Order: sequence, then structure tokens, then C-alpha cells
Amino acid sequence: MEKVWVAMEKRRATFRPAYHLTRPSRWVWEYTVEDPVAFIEHMRRYHRITGGALSRSDYEQVCVAAGIEPLPDTELTDLPLQHSDFGLSHYHTDPANRGAGIANTIHQRRFWGLQQEAVVPQGAPDTQTQPPKKSGQLFEPCERCGEEPVYMPLHLCGKCWPTEE
Repeated sequence: MEKVWVAMEKRRATFRPAYHLTRPSRWVWEYTVEDPVAFIEHMRRYHRITGGALSRSDYEQVCVAAGIEPLPDTELTDLPLQHSDFGLSHYHTDPANRGAGIANTIHQRRFWGLQQEAVVPQGAPDTQTQPPKKSGQLFEPCERCGEEPVYMPLHLCGKCWPTEE
């Protein structure tokens, strides 16, 4: 068993996890794994999974790219009852559980999409005349173009933020 250390390093105006085989001066997490290089490669794949809710078509594309079978939406509605969120130490340090960690994360993103779709039915007329006010700033990629930072509640950058017509 070997150690892998994680430090949060600033890249393109945001902090992202960086994995090290030697202890950096400012580390935040430490994992003990059998295969440190494979663990680091896996975690890089894991962190490339989109951070927001997924539409059905986006979900299917992400599933194909990850090599997992997309579940029907009817199975995703009770996802919280079927899957536990044990976190990184359970799903990602053990090579046998890594596929489940990736799959659960992707399924969770689609579940969030289903929740959003339930709130605003498709085809409903848009009664909002003004875009919502920007209420906070997050350093994560824009859901449309990938630029940072984004503003809440839409998680869009300033370029993609809707304007009043």
C-alpha cells in the first residue's frame, strides 16, 4: 500500500485537486491505495464528469464516454434509496469499486436533471420577463461554455447570462 496526497492548486482562476506521490507542503487529503498511478488516472477521469444536472441526451453521451449502461429514468427516480454515497474513500481507493463510483456520480447528475425537469415542465410557457438576479459567484465551469466564474442561481458565466429583452 502506498500513499497519495491531494493538494488544492490554483489553475485558471479556480482551485482544483492535484494528486501527488510525494507529500506536498500544503496537502489537504491523504489516501492509502494499492495502485497509486492507476488511482490518480481514475481520479482525473472522475473529475472530468460534468458538475451539474444532466438532460437525458447529455446523460446518455456521458454514459457512453464512461463505458457504463444508461439507466431508464424510471430507475433513477429512487436513486437515493438504491445507492449510498460512501464518498471517495470507499468508491475510489479500492480498484473493485471505481466503476461504481463513476457510475453512481453520473446517475446522480441525471437524477438532478430529473428533479429540475419536474419543477419546470417541458413546453410550459415562460412567464418570467426578466432574468434572475445574480446572487453569488462560484469558481466552476459555466454549464454552457465552460468559462469561469459562474453566477448563481443559473450557474452561467457573465457571457452566457440571459439579458433583458
